[in-house]
Amino acid sequence: MAKERQAVVATAITPCTSGPAPHGQQQDPELRADAQRRILACLQTSLLWSHLLDEETRRIVASHMYERAVPAGELLIQAGETGPSAAQLFVVKSGKFEVLEDRDNVLMRVNTKKEDDYFGEVGLLYDCPRSATVAATTDAVVWVLERSIFRWYVQAEAEQEYCQRLVFLNSVPLLSNLSRDQKSMISNALVEEVHAAGQDIVRAGEVGNKFYIVKEGEAVVLAEGREANRLFKADTFGEACLFVDQPRKATVC
Repeated sequence: MAKERQAVVATAITPCTSGPAPHGQQQDPELRADAQRRILACLQTSLLWSHLLDEETRRIVASHMYERAVPAGELLIQAGETGPSAAQLFVVKSGKFEVLEDRDNVLMRVNTKKEDDYFGEVGLLYDCPRSATVAATTDAVVWVLERSIFRWYVQAEAEQEYCQRLVFLNSVPLLSNLSRDQKSMISNALVEEVHAAGQDIVRAGEVGNKFYIVKEGEAVVLAEGREANRLFKADTFGEACLFVDQPRKATVC
C-alpha cells in the first residue's frame, strides 16, 4: 500500500572531492568508451564489484583501468608473489591464459581464461600471496585495475554515503535530541530494506526486533484493518520493540 518504492535506511557513506590521477595511457575517446562498456559488462558477475560500488562509481573505476600486452608464455601472475604484482585485477581483452596450481611439486592446469573473463579480484581487497600462477598461452592483452584505485573509490563512496545518512538522520524528528556521536552510531547500525507497493513491512501481532525510518516513498499504518495513519520520508515506526518485547500493534505496508 505504498505509492512508490519504500525503503528503510541502511549501510555506510562518505564525501570526497577528487580521485586518483588516471593511468598515463592515452586513447581515442570513442575507443576508450567502448573499452569501458566491455569492462563493465565483463565484471557485472563479480559480487565484489557490484556489492561495493554503485553504478556511477563502477564507470569511473573502469575509466582508470589500462591495457597491458602479455606475450605468449609470460607469467602474468605467479603463485606466492606479493607486493604490487599481487594487487591487481585483470580483465582479458584478447588472448588466452591457463591457471596453474602446484600439486605435489608439479604445476597442473586447473582452469583457463579467455576473452572477457576476469581474475585476481582477491588482490583488490587483501595483501596476501597469489594462490595460483596464470600464464598466457597466446599473445594476449588485459585491462588492469590497481588495488589503490579500487580501495580509494570504495572508501570515498562509503564516506559520501555516511555523510548523506547523517544529514538524513538530522531530519528525523524522533532523533532530534540525540548528539552527533549518537546519530553516527545509529547510522552505522542501519541496514537498508526496499519494499514494493502493497508489501507488508511489519504485521500486527508479530513480535518485532526492528525499528524503521522511512527513507523514501509512502507507507500506510493499518489498525484493525482500517487506515490509521500514513508515513512519509523521515517518519518512524516500530520503535516500541526496542524497549518492550511485545507483539506489534499495527500493520505497516
